[in-house]
Amino acid sequence: MNKQHHRPWLLLALALLAGCSAGPRERIVLLPDRSGQVGAIIVEHGGRSVEVAEAYAGTRLESGKLNSEKIGETAVRQRYQAAIEGLPASPQRYLLNFEFGNDKLTAASRAMLPTILADLRNFPAPEVLVIGHTDAVGTTPINDRLSLERANRVRELLVGAGIPRDAIQVAGRGSREPLVAHRPGTQEPRNRRVEIKLR
Repeated sequence: MNKQHHRPWLLLALALLAGCSAGPRERIVLLPDRSGQVGAIIVEHGGRSVEVAEAYAGTRLESGKLNSEKIGETAVRQRYQAAIEGLPASPQRYLLNFEFGNDKLTAASRAMLPTILADLRNFPAPEVLVIGHTDAVGTTPINDRLSLERANRVRELLVGAGIPRDAIQVAGRGSREPLVAHRPGTQEPRNRRVEIKLR
């Protein structure tokens, strides 16, 4: 049975095997992500395909045939709660912005910190990647140094919030990977950032 995902970051597919008198049976159930959003999945078998695009709906392979089914959240949780609890947490990504020419967070980004730190504390055994960036004002060596200083600044905030230092990797990319394209020598506040990738 083949499965094709649309917008895979928005969905989780749960494949479950169960024995039956006619042989193995496979069920695919579409779950929403942590924010409640749902993507879609196409399941193919024996020249037939079924699209599932509704949360807690799915398809079942039985006696060589795909059968669509609406199960519902309550029934899914009753049957598969242990399997759902065993699913890995979805990766998370955050952006923090900085003032021009230094490693001080903007006021808006400082306001985001409590939420981000709470998410990090609740994430099981997190692996954290912190990547610093600059806009295209200044020389390459200066921007490389500044981007790494920003990443290290955020790492210290995370360590202070209880995240183990050895779980955090830092990198500085200078102005090489702008979030927003702009001319060299011009300021772009959105590119003065640190990306936090949590998995």
